[in-house]
Amino acid sequence: MTPPANSAADPCRGAGPPLEEAHAAAPGVPLESVRCAVCGADDPRVLFWAGDRLSGRPGRFRVVRCRGCGLAYLSPRPTPRALADWYFDGYEPHQPPVPVRAARRGPFRRWIQSHAVRWYTRGLGFDPEEVRATLGRIDDLPPYFTFGFVPTRHGGRVLDVGCGTGSHLDIARRLGWETYGVEISPAASQIARETLGLTVVTGALEDAGYPEAHFDVVTLFHVLEHLPDPVGTLREVARVLRPGGLALLAVPNHRSLAAFAFRSRWFPWEVPRHLYHFSPASLAALLDRVATLRLVRINYVPVPAGFTLSWEYLGRDHPWVGRMLSPTTVSRLGRVFAWATALAGMGDSIVAYARKPAGEARVSRR
Repeated sequence: MTPPANSAADPCRGAGPPLEEAHAAAPGVPLESVRCAVCGADDPRVLFWAGDRLSGRPGRFRVVRCRGCGLAYLSPRPTPRALADWYFDGYEPHQPPVPVRAARRGPFRRWIQSHAVRWYTRGLGFDPEEVRATLGRIDDLPPYFTFGFVPTRHGGRVLDVGCGTGSHLDIARRLGWETYGVEISPAASQIARETLGLTVVTGALEDAGYPEAHFDVVTLFHVLEHLPDPVGTLREVARVLRPGGLALLAVPNHRSLAAFAFRSRWFPWEVPRHLYHFSPASLAALLDRVATLRLVRINYVPVPAGFTLSWEYLGRDHPWVGRMLSPTTVSRLGRVFAWATALAGMGDSIVAYARKPAGEARVSRR
């Protein structure tokens, strides 16, 4: 998702550290310093400098961590208007959806899914049998969908913020939901409307003008880390969510085992498009700032790309490492690593489930 072009109301913006060093590392790029989005402090510790490994575009940026609350973020960072240039034409989330090959459902796979559904839906107030039966209706359901979405038999009204080209919304529609999407990229939102026939608004959530308490579920799948003002967006999520509704927030986990092992080569840093880098603790602290969203639980999602693409980056820097393992071996190892670290609570990707309390009838935009 491309960030909104206007962040004048960004409460995180502050005087920040000097820009001279950053301007020298990213010449010609308009930059701005920001404060911590969680606690508002301006006391960061530098973690590392990194460039855009995904596109190869020149320029290096500084990733810092707040000494107060531990939130990691980019500062100084490109201004929102300048950052739009880093969302290049081939950026994967903005490409047309790729059909998923139907998976064979043998006894072992069914047993795994049965236990995964029961484990990942505990405490959410959903019937695991109902969820499993709903998921079983679609053969080409991506495996991670079990861990990042909770469908119900009767469906409801769902909004996907930063929906890209609509792949998640298409699945939700097939599961019986009434679907709506918001996507800042004109090209991606056009694909969602014209290719999949989805109802998608081009722009930022804050500008979409949805009615208050309109949605049963609001999802932000790997979007929050792109937003200049995550607190403001979450407040708008709370406003449009009905009392008792769920918000699902999927983000990379920078306190994962892979992030520790690969350090600056960890793929999900995705500098400079990812402005914020969350851990379970900092994501919970961010939700605390939005008093009308109460954290219910956090799931760890097995996503092999965190390992496989980080290994690719490591191989680029050290070719002898890249020759150690074949691509097939890396792919298999990535799947094992993703599952093992997710089950151990050290996975690359987390999904937070936050509920709007039933007693909250009105939520201010600010």
